[in-house]
Amino acid sequence: MHAGDRLFATIFDVFDASPALDEVFFNGADVAASGSFRGEPTLRQNLIPCLDSFFGSSLAVLDWLQDLATACNSRLDPMFPSAGGNVPERAARWHALFPPLVRNGPVFTVRRNRFASLTLDDFAIPDVLRVALLEHLQRGGSLLVSGPTGSGKSSFVAAILRQFFSSRRMVIIETVEELGSLSTNFLNMVVRPPNLAGAGAVTANWLFEEALRLRPDGIVIGEIRGLEASAFCSAVTSGHPSCFSTIHAGDVDQARWRLGWLAGLTGITEMAARTEMAGLTGMVIQLARAETQASVPAVVGFGPLSRLQ
Repeated sequence: MHAGDRLFATIFDVFDASPALDEVFFNGADVAASGSFRGEPTLRQNLIPCLDSFFGSSLAVLDWLQDLATACNSRLDPMFPSAGGNVPERAARWHALFPPLVRNGPVFTVRRNRFASLTLDDFAIPDVLRVALLEHLQRGGSLLVSGPTGSGKSSFVAAILRQFFSSRRMVIIETVEELGSLSTNFLNMVVRPPNLAGAGAVTANWLFEEALRLRPDGIVIGEIRGLEASAFCSAVTSGHPSCFSTIHAGDVDQARWRLGWLAGLTGITEMAARTEMAGLTGMVIQLARAETQASVPAVVGFGPLSRLQ
């Protein structure tokens, strides 16, 4: 068995034995993996032997990670030192960082998802909000899901897609393909970085323009971390119903502020960014992490996508 296959087999044996384990981290090729468990504020150490024990050397680890990125139609090298993708045939995604971006690299993480099993009933949602949310979705309303890392933002969107939209033509634009596998009716489009010559990049905005030609019943921008903000704002104001995305923020106000700030990174003027934000209609949902292994992610806030609503 190839070293990479043995590594993934070991990782998922640990996942299978630990239902509350969400993610494993290798902070360098010679450091044993630590793990993040749902509801635990600190990491558990030494869950999996170091990467060097599987590959024999740090150089072999770097070579394997580059091959893994290539297989995921991505790029990973000192000039483009971060990449991520799906783990083949597993409900999980990986992410890697190369030196010089990290001093003790390579850094490698694997996070599993529960998209295929979670429903909205697996989230703690106040009854009043649950009724308002269902009515909002049934009207074709758009939704921005906010929260910190590990709060279940993508899982919340996945639950909505599975419960309400599996028979609709949803166009999903992602940096790493995850949500498109939830239904054969979904069309998944994936952002592509530039090649070594700096050409060939495919952005979320470019994919959004293509999505408009595909008669979507709704548009999903998988995660807003940068220029995806402009694509989401364009989707919400394009006349199409049911536009969804996620963003990292601490509360509803921060989510609105970050969306506007990131949308402004496209180079449009501050006045144009404010005008675009003012035209947004939809709802922001704020999630919080589960506090214990026995608890579930909770909706702790909600509000309109635009202050003018």
